[in-house]
Amino acid sequence: MQKTTLKDLRELLTLLFAQTRDDGEGGWDENWKHMKQLHGAIWPLVPAPKDAKPHYRVTIRAEYQLPKRFAFLWHGFRRSKRLIPLSKPLLIENNRFLSITTKEDTHA
Repeated sequence: MQKTTLKDLRELLTLLFAQTRDDGEGGWDENWKHMKQLHGAIWPLVPAPKDAKPHYRVTIRAEYQLPKRFAFLWHGFRRSKRLIPLSKPLLIENNRFLSITTKEDTHA
């Protein structure tokens, strides 16, 4: 695995948390609320099937407290992408950073 430094955290991300409410018909509505902006590093991972959405490894500083249900909004060059976590955050580099495997949200 590649060593991570603070200089690698170049991408602007917005941390989102899921807020659910009853829709009155036995289900619920889910809204993503903006929590805070942060800097992170994003590395693309090779997806298994060709038609699948791309997977990414997101690395952020370990000082952030992540909510139970969260996502990232990646402010890219042409458009923003919502990245949904596939794995629990993993501490790396002597507990200085969190590494999370994510995939692009198809319903964003």
